[in-house]
Amino acid sequence: MHPRSKLWHLIDYVIVRSKDRRDVLNTRAMTSADDCWTDHRLIRSIMSIRLMRKRRMQKRQSRPKLNIDLLGDTTYQQQLQDALSAALPKQ
Repeated sequence: MHPRSKLWHLIDYVIVRSKDRRDVLNTRAMTSADDCWTDHRLIRSIMSIRLMRKRRMQKRQSRPKLNIDLLGDTTYQQQLQDALSAALPKQ
């Protein structure tokens, strides 16, 4: 209560992130908390909190590394050509 005007002013706040503001359902100042030696009142807030599970990071599947140095070898080139011609459909 203001000492001169004798009007009550709410000076206590509940601090909430803006994205969680819709989760605050009700906020009230409790008048029965007279055990405190201050002019502030105890604030009670009712919220609906939804907890989300932590997402697990999935491992990236890496491509098998190709040894480019083997392409200079003629026997390896022939094996690669044979494997490709056997894997590809004939037209």
